[in-house]
Amino acid sequence: METGKAMYTPVSATDSDKTAEVRHAKLVNLQNGNTASAIILNRQVTRSGVVVSIDKKAAQQLGIIYTGAAPVDIRYKQ
Repeated sequence: METGKAMYTPVSATDSDKTAEVRHAKLVNLQNGNTASAIILNRQVTRSGVVVSIDKKAAQQLGIIYTGAAPVDIRYKQ
């Protein structure tokens, strides 16, 4: 498990790295407690932590469709 930031932008699905390994994860929004199972479209490690890009459905479930980002717990599925 790691803590990071989930981001949703309408173009993230088309910008995802097609050669990257597909990763499934359970995300928990730390601000409101909402959860979502998601396919991680893109994952970046930055100085401030991990940033994952998610699809529109997961963003709606997490409650970040309008804000675009939120701190999340990330649990990768095996």
